[in-house]
Amino acid sequence: VDMDPQDVDARMLLAGIQSSLGQDQDAITEYETVLTIDPDHQEAYLFLGALYGQLQKYERAIATLQRLTKLNPRSFLGYYYLGRVYAAAHEYAKAEKALRAALRLNPQSELVLVDLGLLFEAQKQPDKAIEFYQRALSSNPMSKTARKRLGGVYVGQKRLEEALSQFQELEKIEENPQETRVKIGLIFFEQDDYDRAATEFNLVLAAE
Repeated sequence: VDMDPQDVDARMLLAGIQSSLGQDQDAITEYETVLTIDPDHQEAYLFLGALYGQLQKYERAIATLQRLTKLNPRSFLGYYYLGRVYAAAHEYAKAEKALRAALRLNPQSELVLVDLGLLFEAQKQPDKAIEFYQRALSSNPMSKTARKRLGGVYVGQKRLEEALSQFQELEKIEENPQETRVKIGLIFFEQDDYDRAATEFNLVLAAE
């Protein structure tokens, strides 16, 4: 960068390194400089907006990501991160609109489907959350996050058999299923099936 201050590729790499090292303000300065040199640099908008979001500077994050989606109305990641920032700022209606825009660009996206499920959970709308978690699992049956969240929603609704089914499937695909086995054991306990609950708890204790 010292040798060629107009080298946007070098500045993008530098900003990425600074961000990884926790030097957030330095990274922000580099991304903003890139956008001064090249106002159409889509990656700079994306990384800058995401960084502002991580720092809870939501207004700046939203403004940055809106500039990206205006520049490129087909920016899947632009809409996705915009939705996440809106959700973090508790602007749920705007978050849903942005995430649905991302979903239209990629209808099978597990990331977006799970985030929409989380969004509806936050708004105490479990039936809608279930719908999106099920769609995520239709797209990717190996999604641990979708199964875990879906099982949790079922527990909250006292739909224990359906929750049990999700956690048993989750147990099969997790590298370390001890937390899931505890949940399965607790469901058996709630159902007064003490022998099966004890079996699950003993499996956990044998491992840990």
